[in-house]
Amino acid sequence: MGVRIFRMLLLRGQLEQKQVSDCAMIPARDTRETLYRMLTSGFVFMQDIPKTADRAPTRTFYTWRSDWAVTCDRFAVELYRAAGNVWARLQHEMQRARQLLDLIEEATDLGKLTFSITPAQRSQLQRLNTVSQVLDAGLMQLDDSIALFNTF
Repeated sequence: MGVRIFRMLLLRGQLEQKQVSDCAMIPARDTRETLYRMLTSGFVFMQDIPKTADRAPTRTFYTWRSDWAVTCDRFAVELYRAAGNVWARLQHEMQRARQLLDLIEEATDLGKLTFSITPAQRSQLQRLNTVSQVLDAGLMQLDDSIALFNTF
């Protein structure tokens, strides 16, 4: 829904909320909620055009618009924030399993080819492996998206 509204504003310029709702074929209530969420996120902009000098809200037109360059910059910021969050989560998971990782590192430093770990440690290691693979894959996807949005 937000993409449809954004595209409509990008193609048609400044529109009133009712015009956005009609053109995008979205109910007025959903349009209003989406526009205000996009406004607080910085993806669309609102301009008030007063009919009178007192700027009373009942006698003011409110138009909405979008800007491609500003939106790309804003989206890049969101991508960086997401990458930072994923990285922080990966570090947190590694810190949670620090004791197990230290045990494995110590055994490999001593040159032991085989060593025993408990079933609980084995399941913790499998969980860490799965979580780290998922988070690494997410970081790679975010990296690709960041590279794409830094070219604009």
